[in-house]
Amino acid sequence: MFGGTWFPLIGTLLVVAASAVRIALRVPWRRVLLEALFAVYVLFAIDMSLLPVRFDAGTREMHLASWPYWQQSVNFVPLRTVVAQLSADAPPTAVFQLFGNLALLIPLGVLAPLVIPRLRHLRRFLAFALSVAVGIELLQLLQKVALIGWRSIDIDDVILNTVGALLGFGVWRLAAVVRSRFADGAAEDARLLSNPGVNQTTPCGVNSGGERV
Repeated sequence: MFGGTWFPLIGTLLVVAASAVRIALRVPWRRVLLEALFAVYVLFAIDMSLLPVRFDAGTREMHLASWPYWQQSVNFVPLRTVVAQLSADAPPTAVFQLFGNLALLIPLGVLAPLVIPRLRHLRRFLAFALSVAVGIELLQLLQKVALIGWRSIDIDDVILNTVGALLGFGVWRLAAVVRSRFADGAAEDARLLSNPGVNQTTPCGVNSGGERV
């Protein structure tokens, strides 16, 4: 599913090297780890959505002036492509492509709120995810115009990418709620263990100090 370039692998090595330097400078290792994971994900997302680039000067003018070329590679009708990909006569790769678009930004929904605290609000994250999805399609359009890219420009990709990002955000939010409740329960248990006489009564209504309540 990679774009077929060395870009993310070389970038990952640079991220690892930079992370080692930051840890040596006593930056908290958890912060370094999260930011490194986010950076590596961004590298692979760029590779899968925008790379590799190709250029064929001999066919540039022919393609730019060809209406069928644009008609077949640009779609602004919501859900048209999704319905076609789910139809019975769609090729087997269609479903894979559909779920690939859905999965592309799921890690963004999980990692972005951890790395960028202001994205922990749903509305802000939704605006951010939508901007990323639209940005990817605009860059693919520019590649198409320059004839250095072959991917289609599709409103359904924006929809699927955004939904995937929201799914990832939901996973992060659920994990945050579970972690918060677990931490609250652990804190309460620690408080009770440190103060064993608090809120403890005997069956006959006498507390641990011997006084009737």
